[in-house]
Amino acid sequence: MTNTELARAYLDALVARDYDHVASLLADDFRLRDLSPPGFTEVTDVGTALSGLRELLDMFDTVRLVDSDVYDIGNVTYLRARLHFVHPEAGERMLEQHHLLTFADGRINAIDELCTGFFAP
Repeated sequence: MTNTELARAYLDALVARDYDHVASLLADDFRLRDLSPPGFTEVTDVGTALSGLRELLDMFDTVRLVDSDVYDIGNVTYLRARLHFVHPEAGERMLEQHHLLTFADGRINAIDELCTGFFAP
């Protein structure tokens, strides 16, 4: 699988909330650096990353991919995703994320992410 195919598989698993599949795509020494409201977060293990992802996505009734781009830039893969959510109390929300992914041995070993935070469409 190419890096762009791995990035798309990661995005598809994330939107489907298939946490086991997400975990299978992440390297054992995975690192995430995220800049989103309310600030900067760095995670250096798969378990903590998956826990945060589950906490975020499971508060919504639905998660839907609106638009995305994936392409290689030098030795990283760029992934942009615009997502639509429905929260049971707050209603519709959207966000856009920009990721730079690095790979080792066919798995994602790092993601540097910039997120807009949630906004009403």
